[in-house]
Amino acid sequence: MPLVFALEGPPCAGKSTVLGRIAEMDRARLAAGEAPRIVVVPEPVETWAEALRGVDSGEAGARLALQALAVQHYTRVAADIAELDPTARVVLERSPRATKVFALLHKQYDPTRAAAYDFVLSGLPDLDIAGYFELVVPPEAAAQRASERQQCGDNGWTADALRAYGAVFEAVFDGVPRTPLSGADTDATAESIVAAVLRTA
Repeated sequence: MPLVFALEGPPCAGKSTVLGRIAEMDRARLAAGEAPRIVVVPEPVETWAEALRGVDSGEAGARLALQALAVQHYTRVAADIAELDPTARVVLERSPRATKVFALLHKQYDPTRAAAYDFVLSGLPDLDIAGYFELVVPPEAAAQRASERQQCGDNGWTADALRAYGAVFEAVFDGVPRTPLSGADTDATAESIVAAVLRTA
């Protein structure tokens, strides 16, 4: 099986941008005849757009629908990884473990559906993650980015909401080794991840 890594971090930290740069770097590596391949797996935000808009507008059931979509995403990802060349490396935008962070946050807004969240989460695949990278971004900076880009799902990410995310994230990831990265320099961050991923045997 390919080695699988995860790029974690709060909403609006720049994970998608870093993954895009890693994909560009890998295309250049492959064109130069270098191996192994690095496969990046971004979150399918466009597929989740309707649910994200529902979360932004406070629509009943939208948070639970988003959780179900996330579980479906990781189920497909697990199947796709099994089909890859075993020498490949995979870098996910967030891991299945991060889905549990969002579930705990969603339950605070939607406590009457707690059992439904638990049922949905029971379908998460058990992916073996070889290493976690974490973009560390101050809540104020991430909130500023959310207010500027105004993508689906960004409306609720104030600095206070991001601090709450951070607290739940630390609880869920307690004891899980992570490589912290600032993300301030996209190229340098991507290069660090690529180097670490290729080093891991």
